[in-house]
Amino acid sequence: MARIGVSPIEGEETRLLGRVAKLRVWGRRMQIGWLGVARSFGPAFLVLAAIGVTTPAKSEPSSASTVDVFITDQRERPLQYAVVFLTLAEGKEIQYKAAVDVNEIGQLDEEFRPYVSVISRGASLKFSNGDRTAHHVYSFSDAKPLDVVVPSGSSSEAYVFEKSGAVSLGCNIHDHMAAFLYVAPSPYIGITNENGLVELNDVPPGTYLLWTRHPRLPRSAAKDTAIVVGDTDASFDVELKVRQKRRPGGAPSREEQGYR
Repeated sequence: MARIGVSPIEGEETRLLGRVAKLRVWGRRMQIGWLGVARSFGPAFLVLAAIGVTTPAKSEPSSASTVDVFITDQRERPLQYAVVFLTLAEGKEIQYKAAVDVNEIGQLDEEFRPYVSVISRGASLKFSNGDRTAHHVYSFSDAKPLDVVVPSGSSSEAYVFEKSGAVSLGCNIHDHMAAFLYVAPSPYIGITNENGLVELNDVPPGTYLLWTRHPRLPRSAAKDTAIVVGDTDASFDVELKVRQKRRPGGAPSREEQGYR
């Protein structure tokens, strides 16, 4: 039976996309398929397979793992633009040094690019303007109030983001422009792609909280889940109950200004 508000064809397509994306994660973790097996066991596997014998190769223990996260919405559709990050479960701060590279949010064709960004707390970021008109970037967010005029063809100074939280961005000149930045207290950060997948690399073994945020996720539905990361790669599935997409364009709504 088709879900309410979704045509049978659309519903089946989105479910299949979700399953395919999920199988990619599962296939990565289990190393399913000839390519995964060949990479795991090396050239000797080809000889062993020919005589019907396979012997697992011994792998060296790793001090860090890759964590794959697959996020869907309440209709089981892969969810793009979800911010994902890890913190220590016992409430301790993760000790890390912020990257020295300056992050960047561009403005082109009267749009912020990218639409959603995530940086580690302590990192710096600048705004660049590739349009023929000036932009006036603003934010009323607690994490980083901003009031930045960026002339055509130029870039702003680099701003250091020292407080965790969401920063909703708009343009005082072009009301239809909107973007979202999350400042995470962690070096293990990422954003889901169009398949709802994100990969967090070089995560040491330990117990963490897996945090998920999204521009269309109400505060009351924000999730953090306790996970255990060991010496091997792991994957986790998360479902987020997000609001329906608002009309294209328009400044951040009151709810989205509170995105956190």
